[in-house]
Amino acid sequence: MQQAQPGPVRPPLRFQFATLADVWRVTILRDSILLEDRGVVGGFRPNAQIFWDEVTGVYSWRGPNWNLFAIGLLLGFMGAVAALILIRTNGVIWLGSGVAAVALFSVLAFVVRPYQWYRVDTADGSVLFQTYKREVMPLLHEYLNARPPSSSLPPVTSL
Repeated sequence: MQQAQPGPVRPPLRFQFATLADVWRVTILRDSILLEDRGVVGGFRPNAQIFWDEVTGVYSWRGPNWNLFAIGLLLGFMGAVAALILIRTNGVIWLGSGVAAVALFSVLAFVVRPYQWYRVDTADGSVLFQTYKREVMPLLHEYLNARPPSSSLPPVTSL
């Protein structure tokens, strides 16, 4: 006879994020977090799996979206170069558009669309990832509180 698992059964939550060197995929499962990185050929390969009873801490914070900020700086630089080239005709317009691009993308990167960062600590080290998905923290909170009572760690009350 099979014993029913407590709580609702949810599909895994999966998302990707990129660093300068790698593309990562994070899958939040009922019993663990699976981290995969993209191989040279293009497929994802498992890199680490963290089970919920190994987790010692979860942290969350918002940080700037440096990709958006870099796009704004690039557009601002292109506007400044165009202003230098076209200084006699309409260089002021290009310089103004470059400054406006830097201002717009700075607001986007720091205020409107900052990254939500997460750090999961274990005895073996910590894992850092980012996403825009809002359901990650409530799901982490739910799965950590659903750990078996034999776990030596206290339940998570606020994260």
